Amino acid sequence: EALKGNTALKTLSLFFNNIGIAGAVVLADTLKVNTTLTGLDLQNNDIGAVGAVALADALKVNMTLTELNLLGNDDIPDELLAQISMLLEDPARAAAREAAAGGWNDTKPAREIPLAKREE
Repeated sequence: EALKGNTALKTLSLFFNNIGIAGAVVLADTLKVNTTLTGLDLQNNDIGAVGAVALADALKVNMTLTELNLLGNDDIPDELLAQISMLLEDPARAAAREAAAGGWNDTKPAREIPLAKREE
């Protein structure tokens, strides 16, 4: 709930917190209304495909998140990781962030973190 009204926190690292599917779904709901978080690290949290689908749905609404680390969440199909990467790279996301910043965009471009280094 605190993240929904957050206006200060830009990045959040929850790696190795075992948030699971339920935690990912709650975070996804939060991302739908949060407009300041730009980076989220969910590495090794067992969010599974269901949690990843919830995050992908949230990224269709949230235009401020540009970095999402899903490494170590091995139950996420590669196709779903590719979809999330495409959502993060959407040019509309950068334009929305620039407009929200009053025309000034000093953020890094979206990175393809989910596919960058897939653990074997």
